[in-house]
Amino acid sequence: MTNTIDKEILKRNQELAEEKVLQRKQELERELLKAQLQVKRQKEEAEAAANLESNMFEKVLKQMITTAVEEVVATARKHSIEDYPIVLRAHHIKEIMGVSESKSYDIMRSLKCKPKRFGKIITVPRDEFWRNYLDYKGV
Repeated sequence: MTNTIDKEILKRNQELAEEKVLQRKQELERELLKAQLQVKRQKEEAEAAANLESNMFEKVLKQMITTAVEEVVATARKHSIEDYPIVLRAHHIKEIMGVSESKSYDIMRSLKCKPKRFGKIITVPRDEFWRNYLDYKGV
């Protein structure tokens, strides 16, 4: 009976986690679209400045695009602990740390608390990972 309840709880947690990830993905896609529109507007503004010399125009445009891309990347990586489910999988760690999925498995194995395995799924507690992540970042 308890095993069935645990499986149902795990299944529900996974569903909630997947919903949360899907919502976050949609938010990031909207932010990316906004940034692309901003870059397009900035490019149009830069092109309107016809009195700039050719080299100056290219330099300004590159700077504007670089700035817009940096803003998108910075926004995409500003995550809060509450943005993630209580049990993290490899793709969550990949997203948080900006590493490959195979590297995220290595990170999971190197944590102080050992990862839990549910069949093929490997998980770690969110709070424990976050403490280790903050220690790693030196915060």
